[in-house]
Amino acid sequence: MEKKITGETTSRLSELRKYVVSEVFTEKYILGGSRDIDGVGYNESNIPIRIVYYLQGIRYVDYPDDNITTFDFYTQGLESPVFHNTPNIVPYKDYRKENVRNKPKIDSDVFIVRQQLTAFENNYMLEHINNIIELTSFAGGSFFNIIKNT
Repeated sequence: MEKKITGETTSRLSELRKYVVSEVFTEKYILGGSRDIDGVGYNESNIPIRIVYYLQGIRYVDYPDDNITTFDFYTQGLESPVFHNTPNIVPYKDYRKENVRNKPKIDSDVFIVRQQLTAFENNYMLEHINNIIELTSFAGGSFFNIIKNT
């Protein structure tokens, strides 16, 4: 049993626009639309007043002067391929998890390994170390064992 669904929406005509620079309507948009084929139904349209086009089986009618777009869609009811009958799934809301907000956890000691690493990259980073304390806490990819030999 078919049912007709109708309503108003925003225009989707821009989805049928071709990538050409032209002001001729037949060159700007994909033509030959029907319930089975996406495109502008040029024979059904009265171009400056009414534009009829189809997207995914839905018929849209744009009225550019009034800035109104209507649509209609025929469905087959429960046998429709776009209808999912799942009576066992019951959505619920867990009220214990409402308004749960935490401050973000920030790890400042993350070392990012890039795709290309040179063999001496870690050694080049050593030029920025000025004293022995910085060397013991250096985390540039390697850890150094400092031994006091005096």
